[in-house]
Amino acid sequence: MPRAPAPVERGTLRQVRGLPAVANLPREIAERQRDQTLRRLRGLLPDLEPAIVLEELPAVGRGTWRRIYTICSAPCARRHSPR
Repeated sequence: MPRAPAPVERGTLRQVRGLPAVANLPREIAERQRDQTLRRLRGLLPDLEPAIVLEELPAVGRGTWRRIYTICSAPCARRHSPR
C-alpha cells in the first residue's frame, strides 16, 4: 500500500486566490459563491484580503465550480520522490 507523503512546511500564508465560476447559469450564482467565500475567509484570515475573480465557463450543460488557491512564502516541495 502506498504511503502518504510526509507533511511539508509551507511557510507563512501570503495570499489566497479564489475562482468561482458558472456555466450556463446566471452570473449572480457565482457572485453569491464569491461573497460566501469572502465572508468565510475573512473570518479565518482577517489579515489577508483574498483575490476573487468571477468567471463564466463555456459548457454543454449547466453547473458551478469554485476553486481556492493559497500562496505561501516557502517554495513548494515535491510530493513524491523521483523513481
